[in-house]
This record gives sequence, structure tokens and C-alpha cells, in this order.
Amino acid sequence: SINAVAAQVLQAMQQHPEVIWARSDHQQPRQGLSVDVDAEVANRLGITKGMVATSLATGLAGLPLGTVWEGDHPVQVRLINAPEDRDGFDDVADQHVTSPLTGASIPLRQVATITNDWSLGSIVRRNGIPTVTLRADVRRGTLPADVLAALQPDLDAIALPPGIRLDHGGEHESAAENY
Repeated sequence: SINAVAAQVLQAMQQHPEVIWARSDHQQPRQGLSVDVDAEVANRLGITKGMVATSLATGLAGLPLGTVWEGDHPVQVRLINAPEDRDGFDDVADQHVTSPLTGASIPLRQVATITNDWSLGSIVRRNGIPTVTLRADVRRGTLPADVLAALQPDLDAIALPPGIRLDHGGEHESAAENY
């Protein structure tokens, strides 16, 4: 995968004695929640996935209600759960959804299964292609081209899966554009 290749390149960069800081724009996986609505139970109550999503968005992110002006400064007014009621796993499960059929307000846990979920952070794309950008700062007085030349055998040794390629940017790219 692109992440495995990026990790190998980053490791090679970090091991080079002239590299003082190597980094990646790839974000580590983030913990989230997966909400799986039980369609049969929700349908009986007249609750749709859209209603669940709206309820969660309102409770956790807030529903804009309007603006109040304090002198010349606008203050956005939002309907949102109190911080102590929106920061935990159980808070999501306890978020209430109102049935349009019965008018009853029921906790989300009665119509959905909520589990921990890990997802990737944002995926950067360049010209529509998923891309991981790795950068390295080198010691003062060291030419980046020399560091790239020294790293090239390690980079060439990385087995690239189909559809993945390594391109060099920075000074190397600028020099290539000038010729």
C-alpha cells in the first residue's frame, strides 16, 4: 500500500546522518464511531438514517439558530449538547432521536449499534492521484542533491506495488524544470 511504501521511504530518510528532520503529510488513523442503524427497529418507529444523522450532528456539532449582536460583534447561537454530554462514547449512545410517528424520544442505542471505528485522516490528492508527500530538512552546509543521491540506492531497493511510484520534488524537481 501507499502507506507502507511511505513508511519505508521515511525510515530511509530518518536514518541518513545529514537529515535533521523527516516528516510526512500522511495523517495517522483517527478513532471514531460507527453507527449501524437497525433498519427494522427504526422503520417501526418511523426513524430514518437521515434523522439519526441530523440528531447526532445537532447534539455533537450544534445546529445554527441565528446570530446575536453584542455591539459590533456577531455571536453565533447554536443548539448543542452540553460539553459533559457530548464527549464520550456513552454520550453518543444516549443521544435522543424523536420518532415522528409516536412523538417519543428514544436513545440512539435502542435503534443502532455503536462501535469504535478507525479511519484514515484526510488523503491528499495531486491531480486526482492519492499522494503522500515526504519532506526532509538537511544539515546546514549539506546539499539536498547529495543526500538524495546517497538515499537513491535505498529508494531503488523498495519494492513498489503496482500503481505506486516515487517522484522527487523540491530542489530536484526545480532543477529538472529548468532544463
